[in-house]
Amino acid sequence: MVLFISGLIMFFGVFYRHHLWQREQVQLLELTLLHIMESLSVNGGFSVFAGEFITQFFHIPVLGALLVTALLVLLQQSVKRLIVSLFGQRQLILLSWIPSLIYAILLTDQYYYVAGLTGLVVAVTGSAWYVRKVLNDPPLKRISRGLILLAAVYWLAGGAFLSCALVMIVSEVIRGYENRGALPAGASLAACLAYLLLSVVLPLIARTFILKDTVLQAYLSEAYHAVRIFFPLPLVLVFASVPVLLVLFHFQPPAVNDSRDKREGMMVLFALAVLAAAGLISFADFSEEREMACENYVYSEKWDRVISLAESYPPESGVQRAALNLALGMTGRLSSDMFHFRQDTSALFVPYVRRGMTPFIAGDVLYHLGLVNFAQMFAMETIESTVDARLPSRAVRRVAETYLLNGQTEIASKFYKLLNHTLFYRREAEGFQGLADDTLKISSDRRLARLRSLIPGRDFFYDQNRPDYALTSLALSNPSNRMAFEYLMAECMLRKDLDGFLRNIGLMDRFGYDHVPVPYQEAVAYILTRIENPPEGLRSLVTDASVIDRLKEYASAYNTAGTDTLKMEREFGDTYWFYLHYR
Repeated sequence: MVLFISGLIMFFGVFYRHHLWQREQVQLLELTLLHIMESLSVNGGFSVFAGEFITQFFHIPVLGALLVTALLVLLQQSVKRLIVSLFGQRQLILLSWIPSLIYAILLTDQYYYVAGLTGLVVAVTGSAWYVRKVLNDPPLKRISRGLILLAAVYWLAGGAFLSCALVMIVSEVIRGYENRGALPAGASLAACLAYLLLSVVLPLIARTFILKDTVLQAYLSEAYHAVRIFFPLPLVLVFASVPVLLVLFHFQPPAVNDSRDKREGMMVLFALAVLAAAGLISFADFSEEREMACENYVYSEKWDRVISLAESYPPESGVQRAALNLALGMTGRLSSDMFHFRQDTSALFVPYVRRGMTPFIAGDVLYHLGLVNFAQMFAMETIESTVDARLPSRAVRRVAETYLLNGQTEIASKFYKLLNHTLFYRREAEGFQGLADDTLKISSDRRLARLRSLIPGRDFFYDQNRPDYALTSLALSNPSNRMAFEYLMAECMLRKDLDGFLRNIGLMDRFGYDHVPVPYQEAVAYILTRIENPPEGLRSLVTDASVIDRLKEYASAYNTAGTDTLKMEREFGDTYWFYLHYR
């Protein structure tokens, strides 16, 4: 047990912690009586609320790993109790870890909920209670108590009641087989038929008179999977794993001797550990984990960690590159260090795609640049595009802030009231609610005051395909918005728009530069090679003699080994010239 517990804590607390943190960001749990009653009014609602309640603590990823591991251990203990109740103590009881390990692998996918794990725990616990307390009752009493139990599990756990029903049926068959004289076969058959019939009919009755949902959801509930239009095969596997285990233990041969039992136990332990590790590593998406790490560090404004992550793992996706460049911009390093990393034409902004949930980072870049209205639009799009139609707390916080910054305090108050019902954002919401009631106090909040100062003072045309228009307006409207100017220059350089670069480089004096960043000098030095009689003002921008010397080295290498991209990247991969010719 220690091996599995430590392994699960290590996996979810170290290697997959950003997935846990983002699970918390895509839900907003209102701790109100109304929300609790709404949750309990549908099948599986108890498991949904329990899962949401636990998930809110993923705000602290280490605590999230401990809670997930605790739930998985609780499931294993429930399965073990079920097996012992039906068969007595058995060798190879380590096999009781199988359902927990399967669910641990499922949780590597964001579409599977922690609520489903709580539902399965409820179902297995109910099954164990049936075997211990009900299975030996007289037939009529046994069947009536079994039906009540199954109905209760259905309402509390949702789809996992199917697993509970299968366990009850299998346990009836096994107990009837083992005690042919004590339990009449007819009674066991009647119990099996009654449980099977209720499993089929109960969801249909509930859908007819209580629920307003599809037939599938009447059986499955919303506790298990974010996409509600199908029943994923892995859920079938995890639901069936518990009754299948009972069948395996029923046919398990008797113990031979202690030494052999220990050897078999060690073999099972080794096999389970290897299979669990292989499953977690195979199904886990570690590139997505790094992408989420970038988004989470931006969320917490830990800019140095974004940059450190990019230095260790070169950005592979648009989200990672956008997060990196935002971090460089916020730390004043965009103009000097951006070409130390692999870039492309869309590395500054995440393209707006009407498919799936809008990434959080898409609006974060706009927000920190001062394009508050567009950040608000993207946050609202994120809210509207969630797969399960739930409110993401991160997007709600951003929407509330943007309304507050724009002076639309009544609308901001509505969103802060939602946050005021949460556990971790209540104090923040109360503080911002006070600012909404008295907008003059915004200047006392350094972060909001800075963001408000970046908002452009005039309207302008925004074209997502030409962000340089908006960036130009931002830079010209506010001489303190140096990052907007650096984004403008970076946009021109990434699009290889050297004319735009030359048009805007004269704005450097407006933003208080005491020297020309090296990438700008590299671009100017290249332009000088393309002009016969360049103006002296352009020549004067190349102030570092080493730039000219390195350009000569680059030109020589390009002429002799220009087709050897790897060699050129090794020697000149951190220059603008390499990007200009090879990206």
